[in-house]
Amino acid sequence: MEEDRPAPSDDLGSTKISAWQLLGSMTRISCFLVVFSIVHYGMVPLVTVPMLSSTPNDPALAFPITLDGVRCSAADLQLCVAATNNNDSSCCKSVAKASTPSASVPTIQLFVLSTLLPLVIIGGVSAASTPSCMTSFLRDAEGIILSLALLLATVELAKKAAGRPRPCYLALSAYCDAMDASAAAGSQWQQNAAAERLSTMDDARASFPSGHAGIAFQGMTYLSLRLVKETPRVWAALSGQFAFDTAPSSVVDAVSRGCAGRTAWLLWFLICLVPYSLSCYISGTRLIDFWHNYADVVTGAL
Repeated sequence: MEEDRPAPSDDLGSTKISAWQLLGSMTRISCFLVVFSIVHYGMVPLVTVPMLSSTPNDPALAFPITLDGVRCSAADLQLCVAATNNNDSSCCKSVAKASTPSASVPTIQLFVLSTLLPLVIIGGVSAASTPSCMTSFLRDAEGIILSLALLLATVELAKKAAGRPRPCYLALSAYCDAMDASAAAGSQWQQNAAAERLSTMDDARASFPSGHAGIAFQGMTYLSLRLVKETPRVWAALSGQFAFDTAPSSVVDAVSRGCAGRTAWLLWFLICLVPYSLSCYISGTRLIDFWHNYADVVTGAL
């Protein structure tokens, strides 16, 4: 009978996290972030890429960038170099007022959606399914942040090693030329044009792999796995069918114990896959904005 069936063992929240464990976690995270900083600021791309004058008509690198919501090609930006003060095009106006190339999903928004949002959802699920919710949440937070730090260090090292130009490489190079011309004409770029050129051209050779895709899939994969684990526990506990310590430990366990029909649990399982739709959207914007090609995005997602 069901009452004689041994309860699944799940000691997720049974062990306390000590100060030494927290210190160890912070140390590991800090090490990965230090590696990321060294690679990002201390290395140049190992594969050199010709500048604009050497690759004037390469169609694979001739996609536009976005400035203030306007698509600007290399040809559009070269016109800004020729007539900085007399060109009234939207692209030249954007360069003159120190606008930088933008993306559909900026970096700050990426971290909010791929790191902060999963932590908030996991915290709510842990509070509903686990008595020691704080212990569980701290472990999940450590897992997400530690995996993110490892991912950042790995992706940055791969970007520097590959040195692959972005699909909008020519437009970025022409943007830097337009920025220099605008600075010489007395625009807002006078103070930091050199630093911005260095940063932009370094980023122009960082196409492979896609960091946005990697960060998005890292956070959403972690969230999906936790939802697969905790969704049955939440439903069973809140419905009053089981106590916390005897609730099903997974979707498979819930179906095998006859807690609900297979169709209901299949629906819950599909809900657990919803986070992947967000990561696919973020990855897709990198293609639409011409910051990456398909190989970059697929490799980053993996």
